[in-house]
Amino acid sequence: RQEIEILSAKKESLEAKLMESSVAFRDLKERVTVQDLVTALPKDCVLVDFLEYRHSSPHPDSQQLWRYESRLLAFVIAAGKPIVVVELGAVHPLTDALRVWRKTFGMSPVGARAAAELRNRIWQPIEKHLATASTILVSPDGVIGRLPLGALPGKAPGKYLLEEHRLVRVPVPQLLPALVNHLGRDQLKRDLLLIGDVDYGEAPANPEGSDQEDPDRRRAHQGRLFRELPGAEQEIETIRRSY
Repeated sequence: RQEIEILSAKKESLEAKLMESSVAFRDLKERVTVQDLVTALPKDCVLVDFLEYRHSSPHPDSQQLWRYESRLLAFVIAAGKPIVVVELGAVHPLTDALRVWRKTFGMSPVGARAAAELRNRIWQPIEKHLATASTILVSPDGVIGRLPLGALPGKAPGKYLLEEHRLVRVPVPQLLPALVNHLGRDQLKRDLLLIGDVDYGEAPANPEGSDQEDPDRRRAHQGRLFRELPGAEQEIETIRRSY
């Protein structure tokens, strides 16, 4: 406990020095309020922030016992409107449906039923609160992080959600104000990091300062061969030109 306290104090001291010398870090550490988020939302844009949490309730047979289960909430945030909290229920039915759906991504009868269940449980309760928003920012949590929402069925037969809505994944909603302010826009204009066309078949490099490769790392590498992914280099170059 003493060591944790010492390290925590050291971390606070280092952060204070960073805040003194870095405007970007200082802006990042400022507490972001709900009003900050609402103000930062672009026009015709809605933020859907998912939260998976552990729900507790008294056991029906005993006041001394409690029942626990993972549940899912969605907070729908839009400018000029009150925040809407949508209860999406228990997580385990979503996990089961997701496991079935991912086997064929809805391209089989049982997969299509699972896809329809996921849409009904996750998207349909939210959709009525989106109004006429052209862009929907989605911050996933828990089971939603394993689900490409855009691949779910759309409202129209034969359509996908991605064809009906512009979906943008936002891992950390608290960063929205920093991304849309003047500093954030300037950074987005000039900074781009593209990683791709990785040679997974390359032998692991020796650790720095060692004379020979670690036997455990060598054994872990044997028997695992990932060939070059066709089109990966072209994909990266296309993104670079588009940017």
